[in-house]
Amino acid sequence: MLSFNLALKLFMRDFKSGELRVLMFALWVAVAGLITVTLLVDRVERGMTKEASQVLGANRVMYSPQAIDAEIAEEAQLQGLQTSESLWFSSVILANDQFQLTTVKAVDHKFPLAGELKIAQALFEAGEVIQGKPQSGNVWLSPRLFNLLNIKLGDSVQIGAQTFIASGVIAKEPGGSSFFNFAPSVMMSVDDVAATQVIQPGSRLDYRLALTGSESSLESFDSWIKTQLNKSQRYLRAESGAPQLGNALSRAKKYLNLSGVLALLLGGIAIAIAANRYSLRHFDHCALLRCMGLKKDQVLFVFVWILLLVGTVGTSLGALTGWAVNEGLMLALKELLPEQVPPVRIETFVLGMAAGFIVLIGFALPSLIRIRSVQPMRILRKDLEPFSLAMWASILMAIFALSVVISLYSPSITIVAIMIVGGGFVAAISLVASLFLLKLISRLSQNRSMAFRFGVEHLKRHRAATLIQVSAFGLTLTLLLIILLVRNELIQDWKQQLPQDAPNHFLVNIQPEKVDALNQLFTANNLVSQGIFPMVRGRVVELNGEKVTELYKDKELHNSLRRELNLTWMEAFPEANELLEGQWLSENPQKIEISIEEEMAKRLELVLGSTMTFRIGADELTAEVTSIRKVKWDSFQPNFYVIFNKSALENMPATFISSFYLAPEQKMFLNDLVKLFPTVSVIELDLILAEVRRVIEKASLAVEVVLIFVMLSGIAVLLATTRSSLDDKLYESALLKTLGANRKFVAKTTFSEYWLLGLLSGVLAAISSEFIAFLLYEFVFKMEAQLHWWIWVTAPIIALLAVVPAGTLGSRSALKEPPSQVLNNR
Repeated sequence: MLSFNLALKLFMRDFKSGELRVLMFALWVAVAGLITVTLLVDRVERGMTKEASQVLGANRVMYSPQAIDAEIAEEAQLQGLQTSESLWFSSVILANDQFQLTTVKAVDHKFPLAGELKIAQALFEAGEVIQGKPQSGNVWLSPRLFNLLNIKLGDSVQIGAQTFIASGVIAKEPGGSSFFNFAPSVMMSVDDVAATQVIQPGSRLDYRLALTGSESSLESFDSWIKTQLNKSQRYLRAESGAPQLGNALSRAKKYLNLSGVLALLLGGIAIAIAANRYSLRHFDHCALLRCMGLKKDQVLFVFVWILLLVGTVGTSLGALTGWAVNEGLMLALKELLPEQVPPVRIETFVLGMAAGFIVLIGFALPSLIRIRSVQPMRILRKDLEPFSLAMWASILMAIFALSVVISLYSPSITIVAIMIVGGGFVAAISLVASLFLLKLISRLSQNRSMAFRFGVEHLKRHRAATLIQVSAFGLTLTLLLIILLVRNELIQDWKQQLPQDAPNHFLVNIQPEKVDALNQLFTANNLVSQGIFPMVRGRVVELNGEKVTELYKDKELHNSLRRELNLTWMEAFPEANELLEGQWLSENPQKIEISIEEEMAKRLELVLGSTMTFRIGADELTAEVTSIRKVKWDSFQPNFYVIFNKSALENMPATFISSFYLAPEQKMFLNDLVKLFPTVSVIELDLILAEVRRVIEKASLAVEVVLIFVMLSGIAVLLATTRSSLDDKLYESALLKTLGANRKFVAKTTFSEYWLLGLLSGVLAAISSEFIAFLLYEFVFKMEAQLHWWIWVTAPIIALLAVVPAGTLGSRSALKEPPSQVLNNR
């Protein structure tokens, strides 16, 4: 009780005198920045995921080739989730002596749970938003079916044994577009399926259970359903179910998590520097307390209580500030952020405040531990320095605190490892390079002005403080440069990945004799295709001479082994691919060669020289792997797992596939296309592309906003660092003034010091940011790493523009304070 009462009095006194304000400000900014960033990350991430669910048609979807157990839907409803059941299957639709293979989607009255279903009363109209199923006896058809079957609205069509009325045109449907859903869609009531009599033993069916609800209920159900799935069933989240969105969402989440970690790390640096200054200024107070009878541990507990009081006030202010700023952002950016931004979660506040305390203790406690070893004799002998905790112990305590906080937020372990390795690299480079550069600058300064030489000598005399400042400035600038680098290239990569003229329509089932005519049609309408590629269906039956059934007798088959694959042949290396290993396919007609996709090679444990045997119709072909490719599946271009050399497949029966960009005003071109090529199936991806662009634009905006708050955290570090050397600056300025130096000379000396600190920090930041950015690109964001020459010029300039003004403004009291007052207080 004595320790707390004394701590409360000292806390009030130090707060009024300004001793605790720097430490509290550092904590305030750190927690405010952390909570602002994490609230933004959490709400925007949940909002973007919710928007992604509009493409899938629900937050979660379960797929099964057999009827889904009723217990699963009942459990979902017990956990507060809404459910919708549907059945997808292939069937032929007949009308006017015409027939067409279609994908029938039998839905219930709750379809869709997310996104918009639009039904129009004329071809290629926008349509009206509808939720539910067609009335019994009615069906809704894809636009191209009306031309293929030569029918109009109100006409009769036949599916199996039942006749239906075509009462609507499907203008937009969530979850309806797919690269492999070749057949046009027919939507009907799930209650009418039995009347068609098309469901027979052996039919290939796709039962779907869609779910939506609160995040907590979904997460709870996610954990439960994992134990219920069998090998034939799949359970997809919104982002994984819409793979075209997956890459944008994944990279955005990684970036935002990285930004939160960096904001926290910057706050920790500011706290450590401010706490170190506070403890140094209170050694004499501790000696006085020891003289008055307090024991070592009692003195330590007094300052630990002070630290906790600072934490309570600082984290509370930070939490309130973070909430207020976040709400302001949500209002200001309402039109640009996801349409339905989820509300703030109380857990985010609790985690933010807990993180503030943990970082405060982890980064500040090493400095305060020194207080325990202050000797009473220090009252008489100021040269008695207390025991200092070993540098490695302080670093380990800070890393441990940071690791605990990171585990609370659960970001990528790879990111954390890279930041720790990169931070260690920065520290090592700073120590070695700073000493070397200081010696070099000292020699070069011999012929400079007296003020410049005084500034250099001050840095050399206070070598430890100089190294701390250079490391702090360098690390701060490094982190800001990393955020800026990743932000620029992330957004640029998104734009390159999805240009405005990206292919938004695919054509499949093109007959070989129609290829020339299709090219002529493209030319006549000024359309540019991405190429027309042959496609042969084949199944993998052997790997390296061993049958797949034997290799995977007790293991789950990889997806590429459970179904027929789309095989192709090419002479030129395909776009949106990168050759990782081996040589591209040769033209040797005596040899069967294949190039396979990277992930497929890993999962099937295939290397260069491995063999794969495919069954194509009644034939079997054994091919040698001569190259491995990385495929950009999100490029919206025709891509393949396996590519043969031309001579291997050119005599096999094949159909062709193509893709092209069609502007909205050219949509009626599809009418001519399906009339001229009635057997060709058109896959329209323009709607899903529009949704992808919306998500990418909002992800880009989130990246921009997060960058601002990380920069604010960096400013807090600059202020704390400049304040850390203020006492020595005051004392030396007072001595210079006493010896006859004028205010202008002292100002030049101060300017020279911070100019050199900024230059050193900028050079070190350029080196370390390139190193860490390389690791992030290679191992986290999966982007191509490159050297950024502009950093080597701009980093020192940015450092000078940031450090010099912050340092000179923070040290302005050294110019104003009378020398007598400073020396008397020393």
